[in-house]
Amino acid sequence: MKKRIIAITFTVLFIATVVWLIIEGSRPEALPIGSKIPEIKYVGFNEVAVIKSDSLHKTVVMFFSEKCPHCEYELSVLNKNVGKIKEANFYLITLDKDILTNGFTDKYPELKEAGNIKFGVVNKEDYRNKYGAMVTPSFYFFDENGTLFTKLKGETKIGRILNEINKVSVARVKSRTRDKTEKSGIK
Repeated sequence: MKKRIIAITFTVLFIATVVWLIIEGSRPEALPIGSKIPEIKYVGFNEVAVIKSDSLHKTVVMFFSEKCPHCEYELSVLNKNVGKIKEANFYLITLDKDILTNGFTDKYPELKEAGNIKFGVVNKEDYRNKYGAMVTPSFYFFDENGTLFTKLKGETKIGRILNEINKVSVARVKSRTRDKTEKSGIK
């Protein structure tokens, strides 16, 4: 009798897991490659602002959690390499409401002082609705036109982050090609 109850319980749990996976897998992706940067409000040190793209620079949105050791590693590596990431605007966003006041960001003085980097707290539902799954750390890379071209989930080496920042955007390639074509007289 006991074995039968265990078998039935296991079967029900297995079926429930399969159904859940099918439902989750059939949902459309919240932010597919090629999407425009979602406007989402964040609370920063001295501002309430909106994450937005910049026509002169790429935009990188990093979602992190104060309690995530991989996130702390990523932030410390970014802090050490702040000079190498100045070609992009970074939004370091979290759901942790206390990070702006509890001294957490003091561990990353270079990031705090950099003009191209902003720490911010976002609303959980806004983030989930616009970016999808809340995996930490997550990186979203947007080109100068605000178009998503790469998503990275989990701990990522600085070399990969720098490679993504330094990728030539499609818009810039088209512009250069158009300029060369116009200069050569080819139509």
